[in-house]
Amino acid sequence: MPAHTREAVATPSKRRADLLADLEAVVLRCLAKVPTGRFPDALGLKAALQSCRSAGE
Repeated sequence: MPAHTREAVATPSKRRADLLADLEAVVLRCLAKVPTGRFPDALGLKAALQSCRSAGE
C-alpha cells in the first residue's frame, strides 16, 4: 500500500516497447493516484479504449 501512494507508476511501454501511446495513456489514467484522474465509470473507460488505434485488433 505505501508504494502505491508514494511511488510513480512504471510506464507499460518500458515492458512492451510496441505498446501504442494512446493505449498506454488509457492504462496510465486507470492507474492515476488521485481518483479524479481516473475514468469516472466503465463507460468512460470503454469509450477511451474504443478510440485507441489498436481497438480493432
